[in-house]
Amino acid sequence: MSDKRKEYNERMEMLETTLKIQEPKRVPVNCPAEISYAIEYAGLPYRQASWTPEQCQIAFKKVFDDFHWDCFESLFTRPPMFYRLLNAKNFTESERGFVQHPEISAMNPDEYDELIEDPYKMIVSKLLPRLYPALDQPAPYNAYAMTKAALEFGSYMGALEEITASLAQDYGVPALGSNLTVAPFDYLADQFRGFTGICRDVRKSPDKVKEALDAVTPILVKGATACYPGEKGVTFPYVFIPLHMAPYINKKMFEEFYWPSFLKFIDILVNQKGLTLSIFFEGDWERFYPYMQDIPKSDKIIAIMEYGDMKKAKNTIGKNLCLQGFYPISLLGYGTKQECIDKAKEVIDIMAPGGGYIFSLDKYILNASDVNPENMRAVNEFVRDYGVYK
Repeated sequence: MSDKRKEYNERMEMLETTLKIQEPKRVPVNCPAEISYAIEYAGLPYRQASWTPEQCQIAFKKVFDDFHWDCFESLFTRPPMFYRLLNAKNFTESERGFVQHPEISAMNPDEYDELIEDPYKMIVSKLLPRLYPALDQPAPYNAYAMTKAALEFGSYMGALEEITASLAQDYGVPALGSNLTVAPFDYLADQFRGFTGICRDVRKSPDKVKEALDAVTPILVKGATACYPGEKGVTFPYVFIPLHMAPYINKKMFEEFYWPSFLKFIDILVNQKGLTLSIFFEGDWERFYPYMQDIPKSDKIIAIMEYGDMKKAKNTIGKNLCLQGFYPISLLGYGTKQECIDKAKEVIDIMAPGGGYIFSLDKYILNASDVNPENMRAVNEFVRDYGVYK
């Protein structure tokens, strides 16, 4: 067995033990670098490199050469050409080339019945053409546009998948992710009704919203299992779920709409499909910690935390779920090296006891200016050495 393969197996064992909320050999260090950060850190022009998977590979090799990591997520970014080919309205490029998601409402408030009756038909025949005008053409031009876009997407994402596997093998660092999905409420809000629309709908048509959440859930389940159908007894790869709307809505809306539909969704994914989930609780979820305790104890869920009280999280949701995050990315950007190390010690002292913690930042690194590389190197190496279980 090669040294890299041995390192890979040791790291995978650490991660699997951590998910069981047990103490591994040491606290694993996760790589939170986005492709955009890797490209800028490597000194490559973002717009050109982001269109070229081979440039992404060069960039990530430098990130792996320069810093200590124990795991990383599969390389992912939204392919710019895919959205250009479809004239996308829901994902657009900034001046720098970053793909952004503007506020958009593709569905009218009086169209809930159509979505509830046949969500697939409604999405394909009406909503997708509104989001992607290239599909709103007479045949065969719409099919031609879809074919071109699908080929571009498959080629781009396939190349990233190969690069991910190559990085994992060459550096002995497990790539944990395989796919991405979203919560039912986020799906309905972000893609179809927009923030303003969904907030109006829950007041005017609450029952319709609930029925719509139930209607789109099977589609989201199918999407979550598209890359990997799940297998009992197998921990990785996981499906990544970034949660969006919850911190921006009131408690009543959360209790009535967001949380019940999400609990049902993850129950299907974990208990019926056998998937492992990495859930990013974006924003401050501290007021929702009591609800998060409703998630049954599981060795198939990682809860990535951004803000909130670390001690409270460790003593409540940390009893049932493996936690990740909490280290402030802002400190790596503006703090001194000693301040960064001191904060890392505080995080490890609170989060590591008893296991169930993966060290990572509270946000993903998007730009090279977000972190001082010397600070990040010092913190990662400190956690590697200090986070050893006695």
